[in-house]
Formats: sequence, structure tokens, C-alpha cells
Amino acid sequence: MKGSLYNHPRLVWLIFILIILAGYNAFQSMPRLEDPHLVSRIVNITTFYPGADASRVETEITEKIEQKVMEVAEVKQVMTTSRPNVSVITVELKDEVDDATPITAKLRDKVSEVTDMPEGALAPRFNDRRMYAHSAIIALKWSSDTPINYAILGRHAKEIALRLQMLEGTDFTEITGLSKEEITIALDDGVLAAHGLTAQDVANRIRQSDARSSAGQVKSNKNSYVIEMDGALDSLERI
Repeated sequence: MKGSLYNHPRLVWLIFILIILAGYNAFQSMPRLEDPHLVSRIVNITTFYPGADASRVETEITEKIEQKVMEVAEVKQVMTTSRPNVSVITVELKDEVDDATPITAKLRDKVSEVTDMPEGALAPRFNDRRMYAHSAIIALKWSSDTPINYAILGRHAKEIALRLQMLEGTDFTEITGLSKEEITIALDDGVLAAHGLTAQDVANRIRQSDARSSAGQVKSNKNSYVIEMDGALDSLERI
């Protein structure tokens, strides 16, 4: 065919070489990171309700939390799953969100406004895990011949995590595999009966005395306020 590139092999080779050089230059100038920092715009809210079937979880847990979550302006969409004993709500944030942490705090505040959660339901758990690799993993091992004291091991882990967090360039630290410490409260049935209280009454008063839990809500025509107790359960004396 007259005028075809096949009749001009030098031009074909010139174009081919230019394409290779342009691709190589683009590859060399492309920004790269060994551990790229990806923005996570997904927040999971998990609420356990032992003993409840899926329909009851949907009505008493999922719908209430979903309604509050949708009031946050940065929320793009909400996907819910209600199964026996557990409610899972996946919140997708809008594309312009660069950091999910402050939005998670907003979601916590909104969910805390749900003051009519059913008895027996546990507090909602929030998860906005970051989407990049750890730069260092440190493990603690109990080397004594005595039985493992998980409380002491856990406190050492928290101290190390705190010191690492203070190092320049550290974004965050995370502790995994840490056993939870518990405080057992023994109740005297005679004293409870004398005061007209039940074990559930005592549990509710302790729960409401923790600053991390909402103690109620006050609404007016224009405003809505969440009531929180002053102080936290940070010592045996406080309890």
C-alpha cells in the first residue's frame, strides 16, 4: 500500500524506540513506597447480643445504630448484617475523607446517643484498621520458670508500646494477643436485700458510673445533649 509505514522502516523503528524511552522514563519517575500508606475509608461496628435471634438483633440493635450512623455527613453508605447473637455494620466513608480516625470518633458519639439498647447487649466495637504494613513487630516472651503472669506481661507490652509511640516517625502502635484483666465483684445478698437492690441494679450503676458510657440524653426543640458521668473506672476505690 502506497504511503504505508511498512514502506518506511526507519520511521517505524524511531516511533518504537520513542515509545520505549517514554515508558522507561515514566516508570523511573513514578513515586514508589516500600510500604505504601493506603487510606482506609471503611469502619466496622460490631455489637454482640447473646441469646437473640437475627430478627431481634435487626430490630433492637442494627436499625437503631444504622439510623444514628447515617446522621454523620461524611458517611457515603452503610451495609448491615444481622445474625443470631451479633450485629455487623460496615460504614463506607466519602472519597474526600483522608483520615478515618476523627470520623470514627464522630460515629462513636452518635452511637452513644442510643440509650435504649436492650439488656444483655454488649457495647458496640469500632474497627477502622489502617491499610499498610507494620514496619516492626516485637514479641514478648515469659522466660521465668514460674507460671506466666499475663497481667505483668501485658503491662510491659503497654509500656513498650507507649515508648515506641513517642519515637519520631512512629504513626501508631498496636498490641495483639493481650489478655484482658478483670475485676471480680462479690456481692452480699443480705446487704442487697436490705437496700432493695438486685445484682443487675449494681451492675447498671457501675456501668453508668464509667465516663466512657453514656448516662442518658436530654433533648430540646433545637439541641440534643448526651449526659456522661464525671470520672472513669480507673481504680478499685472508684468502683
